Amino acid sequence: LSLDVCFEYTQQDVVAAGGKVDNFNMATAPDGAAAWTLLTTVMDEANNRVCAEVVHFSYFEVMYPTLPETGFAPNRVTRLPQQPSGLVYEENAGVQLYIPKIDLRETIVSVPLGDGGWDVRWLGDWIGYLEGTAFPTWAGNTALTGHVYLADGTPGPFVNLSSLRWGDEIYVYAWGERYTYRVQSVEFVAPGDVSVLGHEDYDTLTLLTCQGYDEGLGAYRWRVVVRAVRE
Repeated sequence: LSLDVCFEYTQQDVVAAGGKVDNFNMATAPDGAAAWTLLTTVMDEANNRVCAEVVHFSYFEVMYPTLPETGFAPNRVTRLPQQPSGLVYEENAGVQLYIPKIDLRETIVSVPLGDGGWDVRWLGDWIGYLEGTAFPTWAGNTALTGHVYLADGTPGPFVNLSSLRWGDEIYVYAWGERYTYRVQSVEFVAPGDVSVLGHEDYDTLTLLTCQGYDEGLGAYRWRVVVRAVRE
């Protein structure tokens, strides 16, 4: 995947770069690499932008510092505003997620990617496919999210997601076919860790939900991340 990626810069950025826009460069490196590879940088001074062509670049890590919140406070009611028309979730011809171990079978709906990221407040019992990641059953990293607790304070569809273990089966039903995936890992990460949306060469499911509600903070401390690869 090759993308033309651009970043806007401000006058403060120019000052920090020694007063010269030519000092702005873009570079890339694999995770954990010590050396960076300088990319061919194109200055768009008319629009205060610096651009470059990037291969296998995960733009989520730059544009969206946090993932969507996937849980409400347990055992209490959270009142939601009316869902805006531009954020309505689209059903995908009956595409479903089935996880036998946690007795979950639910419809997958598409969550649009807006300027502020993904808003999943109105998912309810549905499973949300985060648009911009690989579409379910396609090659790449497919991000699916569900609530751990619903807005009415009751358990959500992913309340037992953390109980999955290596080798557990996950199925996606689509277009009259059943696609089988096996869990490869179950992790707990920081809520803002967008590295979980990184590129994958194979058909991979990344299931996301919140974990560990902190009454003092009024928020969840962790994110459960389950990775499963298609057989």
